[in-house]
Amino acid sequence: MKQPDAHFEIAALFGKMLEGSLSPEETARLEAWVAESPENRELWARLSDADYLQKELRSWRAQHSTRTASWKRLARRISPGAVRHHLLRKSLRIAAVALPLLAAAGLGYLMLRDKKTPAPAVAVHTPAPTKDTTGLYPKGKVAQLVLGNGRTLQLGGPDSATIKEADGTQVRNQGNILRYTGADTPDDKIVYNSVITPRGGEYQLVLSDGTKVWMNASSRLRFPIRFSGNERQVFLSGEAYFEVAADAGRPFIVSTDRSDIRVLGTAFNISSYREEATERTTLVTGSVQVRPKGMTPEAILLKPGFQAVLSGNSHGPIVSKANLEETLSWKNGLFVFDSEALESILKKIERWYDVTAEYNAPPGEPLHFTGRIRKYENITSVLHLLELTGKVHFELEGRRLMVIPRGRQP
Repeated sequence: MKQPDAHFEIAALFGKMLEGSLSPEETARLEAWVAESPENRELWARLSDADYLQKELRSWRAQHSTRTASWKRLARRISPGAVRHHLLRKSLRIAAVALPLLAAAGLGYLMLRDKKTPAPAVAVHTPAPTKDTTGLYPKGKVAQLVLGNGRTLQLGGPDSATIKEADGTQVRNQGNILRYTGADTPDDKIVYNSVITPRGGEYQLVLSDGTKVWMNASSRLRFPIRFSGNERQVFLSGEAYFEVAADAGRPFIVSTDRSDIRVLGTAFNISSYREEATERTTLVTGSVQVRPKGMTPEAILLKPGFQAVLSGNSHGPIVSKANLEETLSWKNGLFVFDSEALESILKKIERWYDVTAEYNAPPGEPLHFTGRIRKYENITSVLHLLELTGKVHFELEGRRLMVIPRGRQP
């Protein structure tokens, strides 16, 4: 956890733990922070010793005024006498993990809790259970390559292979990366290849101009084996992250069913699944121009850290600040939910684990969830994460996932 907001969150859980007001969901969140990385687990082990904690507290107190109300409240809760008490000793062992974060956050919990801000969306995070063979796992680094002549090749695994096209372009598949190399020279005939990722699969490729593409599950990218002319155009259905090689003389264009995204050299993410109502273009660095198809509004220019959401209406894209961690989580091997609707989460689970979810949303406000987990875990890890909120229950039969809101279980 490197973000300041995460520091405040852990600090808040620390304070609530000492007060004895930590909920089961918040306990899971704190325990999950410990299991999130080797560094956190090492910190947990190092700070579980009460003597070490007292030493750290004395050092911390020396750097802060003992006259502040915040320090006095904390000092009353953490004292040598309290350490001898069994229940508070257990609290200290858990709270010690957050001590350095409290310092980094500037006593964030003690200050923020007085603001009485509205309760956030339920935040949960659980360590992945021991791997088993009874659940469902994603396929991983696999894809299908369709050549211009219709020949189909399966990609993935430790084996490497090299294909030589008629024009001299070499296609090499090694280390789960597909690379195109060859001179980009004028030619009247353009030969297209396609890479298709299945449900539960993802793949990376490097186009002939050096542009890098990461493809998410259930996606298709159609592209020329080498670029010619005054522009570089590819066609996407699904989701992909692009790091476009700079070429001022030839703009790079990604065409979807809904829009054309025009760039020179930049990094951005496009999510354009046909089964979803919206298309999202999120800019990480550089600049992109989003031009909706079949609409009167003019193209819009995105700035880094912003996204354009296209929903098919006649008003054009809606531009807003993007949550880059959430947007790029799939590329970084994570599921990250930021107050995300259950319906949206289920679509991701369906694509990644190749299941069919059956869910009848109850009347009223839709359920939203916040949390994170490694996406290469068994599907039961993700389902358990959501069930910890007490808001929903899952039953998995083969690849059929039944979603039951709590209170409506048969």
